[in-house]
Amino acid sequence: MKKLLSLTFILLMPIIGLCDTVKIGVIVPLTGNMTFVGEDVKNGFLLAQERKSDSQHNYQIIFEDNALDLKRTASAAQKLLHVDQVDVVVSLWPPAARVVAPMAERAKVLHYTIAWDPAIAEEYHYTLSHQSMVDSHVRETLNLLEKKKFKTAAFFQLNEAGFNIGTDVMLSEAENYGVEFIEKVIFDPSQKNFRSEITKAASKNPDVYLIWAVYPETEIIIKQLREQGINTPVTGFFDVVQNYELIEGTTFVSEISATEKFQKLYRERFKQEFKLKAPNAYDIFNLLVRSYETSPERKLDADSVITQLKSIENFPGAVGKISIDSSGNSEYPAVWHKVVNGKIKVLRR
Repeated sequence: MKKLLSLTFILLMPIIGLCDTVKIGVIVPLTGNMTFVGEDVKNGFLLAQERKSDSQHNYQIIFEDNALDLKRTASAAQKLLHVDQVDVVVSLWPPAARVVAPMAERAKVLHYTIAWDPAIAEEYHYTLSHQSMVDSHVRETLNLLEKKKFKTAAFFQLNEAGFNIGTDVMLSEAENYGVEFIEKVIFDPSQKNFRSEITKAASKNPDVYLIWAVYPETEIIIKQLREQGINTPVTGFFDVVQNYELIEGTTFVSEISATEKFQKLYRERFKQEFKLKAPNAYDIFNLLVRSYETSPERKLDADSVITQLKSIENFPGAVGKISIDSSGNSEYPAVWHKVVNGKIKVLRR
């Protein structure tokens, strides 16, 4: 009997050895003003993990909170890379990506980010990005202004790395769409009173206020506009607006893209609609699994996974069909959204 058990164990050893663990570290805001985005990303990863089947490797996800603070981002990345020794580290948005990318590069660890700056993946070999890129977002924004016949705009923009990149592109392209920015306000996250800037902008009678910011600054600016009796149309980066009453009837360009299938899966699992980046997180997990599973006999190193990822074309993702370019950017187009009766309606895909 002992010989039989020993033989059984020996026969099983090669099978057991096939099951390696792939560690994925995810750095997102799980506290602070943008907690809802971090929870959204977290849910996207968990949903994908729960639906994974017939895989040859185990996939472990470790979440770290950065509260969108860059020092905390660096500390989280340091822990994930050198203590947890993850195989993949994931970041959210360009400022965090710019912190994590060089750290991952030195460690030769794959870094996947959700950031609209294509230059990050172009600059760092070990970084890839799954996001609607800035050029697409800017073109659609200018298309929207042109279609709405908004020829002059007052531009309020949060001083943040990702928005700064977009603004440079926006200002260089605006003339081609017949749009003039007659007032530009660049503000820091600490600013909460915009009344003097609004008064100055209003004196120039813009056709529209274009607001590129996050929560809560976007909502503060819109509230202060309306409190000053200014009913000029607004549009902008409104994906993170929480109070849809403020933008009822407003059309804006969105980074959010999700198939009906994904929306249904998310709704059934979490009993609510996703907020922003859950589809991206869901896709990143599945893209990684797809790449690692090409080698069931051993866990691929980062360079081999990157090679697999960059060969992907027309992958059926939560954001739609995904193809990854030679730099590692998997772009999907920005879309137009409109708030109708307190709900988001997709106008263009």
